[in-house]
Amino acid sequence: MDSEEKSECIGHVQKRVGSRLRKLKKKRKRLGSKEKLTDKFIDKLQNYYGIAIRSNIGNLQNMQSAVIAAFYHCCSKQCPKGGDSWCKYQRAVHEGEVFVDKSPGLPNNIINSTKTTYMGLCDSNLLSKCLHGKTQNNKKVLTM
Repeated sequence: MDSEEKSECIGHVQKRVGSRLRKLKKKRKRLGSKEKLTDKFIDKLQNYYGIAIRSNIGNLQNMQSAVIAAFYHCCSKQCPKGGDSWCKYQRAVHEGEVFVDKSPGLPNNIINSTKTTYMGLCDSNLLSKCLHGKTQNNKKVLTM
């Protein structure tokens, strides 16, 4: 990494997901209500975003893929299929089991309305500033 390139605190970048989606929800009143873009769902997206970054420290391509996959996982269960998938839903489908999901995802119109905002935070220039794997406050570091 170039020594002049600015590093970003992973926690602060992760927080942007929540801030930007809440701002979008406030701007577009129809996005927020039951079974739509709730604060709880935004928190989930924000948490998965942070996990995707922290799980791929030092590898920009994998980090970007994981952050994008986290969006589709949370919103629509468009995850890797098969018995070795990290998605519990897809593993259950592969095994022929019934999986009761407490968070069924979002309707397509809500996904489409939020995708541009979220994908803006998947930019390789932004994520490259998180490759160091550090936070401003080391007490916030999560172990995987």
